Amino acid sequence: MSIRSLAYAPLADVFTLRRRRTANVVKGLRRVAVLTHHKCASTFVSFYLKRFGEQNRLRTFQTHRGDAVAAREFHVSILTNAVYDVVRDHIECPAIHIIRNPLDIVVSAYYSHFSTHDVEGWPALGDQRRVLAGCSREQGFFLTLAFLERADFYTGTPGPLHALRCWNFDDERIRTVRMEDIVKDVNYQLGGFLIENLAGPIELPSPGDFTFERITGGRHAGEIDDRSHYRSGRPGEWRRDLPEPVINYIRTHFRPLLERYYRDSLV
Repeated sequence: MSIRSLAYAPLADVFTLRRRRTANVVKGLRRVAVLTHHKCASTFVSFYLKRFGEQNRLRTFQTHRGDAVAAREFHVSILTNAVYDVVRDHIECPAIHIIRNPLDIVVSAYYSHFSTHDVEGWPALGDQRRVLAGCSREQGFFLTLAFLERADFYTGTPGPLHALRCWNFDDERIRTVRMEDIVKDVNYQLGGFLIENLAGPIELPSPGDFTFERITGGRHAGEIDDRSHYRSGRPGEWRRDLPEPVINYIRTHFRPLLERYYRDSLV
């Protein structure tokens, strides 16, 4: 079952926390920006936020372009391929940045690009799929790494590894959260951010609609289906799949990110 096809369920959790909200009013509108990247739960997060917007009658804006910034006329802006050099001069509201272990990004992207991701409107991915079809799986991981590092990954958009490598994680205006934590408790990790920064009372979606089992129609995290966009649901697949040179590359060129957020991936 696709996450896009899940029927709306009755609300199970209502949060009305009264916390000091960050000043983020533009023309009287409280708003937030959610920044993430390809293969960093962007589909999962987008679905959650759209459900959240509909339940609370809030307007949501989403774009896949890396040259875009948060929209002033929407309550929630979802930038699924955010680029720091683009957004840094346009942080006018509370922002949360969702990241993923770069090693797992390579694994997830390989299988997605090989067969499951839609190529409509993305000619570069169609070309990449043909490249992957003509090589071994091990070779495919190297080619996926190269594709994710491209500056022209998508229209106006660098690849997710390129974007993460160039991100300024010291910018205190942007809260960084790991995707691995988001999917474990989306209402706490992401819903809490929304409650804190949007005018309330705020109603959060039912967390039961966002479990791996519900999204995949019954599979448990770790049960692999190469035909599914949600292939595994378990972090750390890179230890089994990635060739050693790819691991060494990531550990070398993404060391600051790994040391800060994924220290166990350095050993």
